[in-house]
Amino acid sequence: MEGLPVPVTAFGPLHLLALRVHRMANTGHGHEAIEAADAYLTLARLCGDRKTIPFLLQGKMYANLHMGRYREGAELAEELLHMHRASGSALAEAKTLCDLAHFDVLRVRYVDAMRNLARAAVLLDLPHPGRDRRMSALCSFAEAATAAETGRDASASTPTTRTSGRPAAHKARPEASPPPPTGTTTVSGPSTCSCNSSPIVLCPAMTSGSLYGDT
Repeated sequence: MEGLPVPVTAFGPLHLLALRVHRMANTGHGHEAIEAADAYLTLARLCGDRKTIPFLLQGKMYANLHMGRYREGAELAEELLHMHRASGSALAEAKTLCDLAHFDVLRVRYVDAMRNLARAAVLLDLPHPGRDRRMSALCSFAEAATAAETGRDASASTPTTRTSGRPAAHKARPEASPPPPTGTTTVSGPSTCSCNSSPIVLCPAMTSGSLYGDT
């Protein structure tokens, strides 16, 4: 059996802890997910499990998203983005750019959102070996693009009132639809792609829309 290739996985030895965090984030236990992520991050760093750290940060990011804490979530997305760029993981970078674009839309930063989606599109056009991870990144892309379109339509249909002779448009805030996580996986309906904030379900490459796509 010597000389046979050894399969490489994106998961670290503590990946089950990351899955637990994602599960809590997706089931309405955001505060518990954040507390657990902080505790597990300490453990992962002490154990030197660098592969699990991004997934834990991703789970924490999605927990903030589901709780409407967009600033905190965006900061975690930025941290993840720097981490993936340093490691050279193009798919993970693309997925995180999409997640960051989603936060941009929710914070009414449409120019930044379009810029991040454009960068992600360039990375996603590159050839990638992992089908599940690419699907996860594409789901995040779809979530961010849909949120942007929803926000555009909402602003176009917002009534304008006049005060002191000057028009004042009241911009409606786009609804937040938590995307996924890096391993998105759920598809409901022929043309609906829904991403979970779970670290990509256990497939060699993750499956849910959460971070488990390719970090």
